Amino acid sequence: VALGGSFGLFAWRAPQLNAGGLFAPISREGALVLNNLLLAVGTGTVFAGTIIPMVISILGLAPISVGAPYYAWTFVPLMMPMVLLMAIGPLLGWKRGDLPGALQRLAAGGVIALLVAGYTLHRQTGASLWAPLGIALGAWLALGTVIEWIERVKLFRVRPRENWNRARHLPRAAYGMTLAHLGLAIAVIGMTGSTAWRVERVQVMKPGDSISIGDYAYHFDGVMPARGPNYLAERAGFTVTRDGKPYTTLYPERRQYEVQESPTTEAAIQSSIAGDIYAVIGDRAGPDSWTVRIYHQPLVPWLWVGGALMALGGLTSLSDRRYRIGVPNRLPVVQATGA
Repeated sequence: VALGGSFGLFAWRAPQLNAGGLFAPISREGALVLNNLLLAVGTGTVFAGTIIPMVISILGLAPISVGAPYYAWTFVPLMMPMVLLMAIGPLLGWKRGDLPGALQRLAAGGVIALLVAGYTLHRQTGASLWAPLGIALGAWLALGTVIEWIERVKLFRVRPRENWNRARHLPRAAYGMTLAHLGLAIAVIGMTGSTAWRVERVQVMKPGDSISIGDYAYHFDGVMPARGPNYLAERAGFTVTRDGKPYTTLYPERRQYEVQESPTTEAAIQSSIAGDIYAVIGDRAGPDSWTVRIYHQPLVPWLWVGGALMALGGLTSLSDRRYRIGVPNRLPVVQATGA
């Protein structure tokens, strides 16, 4: 659907496209070209990492696995300059842009992003620099997007009524870009937090035992038999407190389906805007003990919110009638008068 639909749409509409005019490398057109180039190369790296192991397996060669390190050293370095560029590009003019002027308007956002990076580095445990860098990139893009919208409506520079009129008459494509850029900023922060601050604990626990991860404490209540519509299960109970106050109760299961011989595990998940916590019950480690896995992944919901905003931004831009039909320019009608 993705490849065939895209190429089919291009083949259908390509004869109607006209060659554009000349433009300077430093311009909004230049930023769009570089943005598309980085996106295309980034997509190519993901495609290669996904398809090459399959091709090697089909050819009967020695199997290889492509994991997180491959994407960390190929995809991430391509996306970092793209995120930096996404905050600058919309502030450049068409045909020829003023890069120093755009950076000057983004100076306040850059300072705030650096302060956010410093605060993150101070607050986090560990010496990783990826987390402050990722959070700063997300903050930079979010602030740059807000600054660009403020520039469009001339907020704080004209009367509020004119601000409202400008905001009301902005094309849908402009709002689509704003939503998509904000969505990517939120997603970048979510990716960073869920990767850099992920905590996993594996421990053998008996009923009554407790384990602490960050602000959360998990009390193992025990395991009881349960039955589903087509499976038998061992259901564990965990009472979770946060900063000493009751937070939630998790019930992970170890299931045996009637049509399968191997058992499966069902993780219990509690999601909040701050992140997700997981509990998984594993094999028995003794007469009254089980192997338990506890996970804490901060900011995971930010990935979903960011992705939803990016999709909404794309749909909003597609709803702009200028991208669907040709709209003739409305020239003022000059009425002839007598001599």
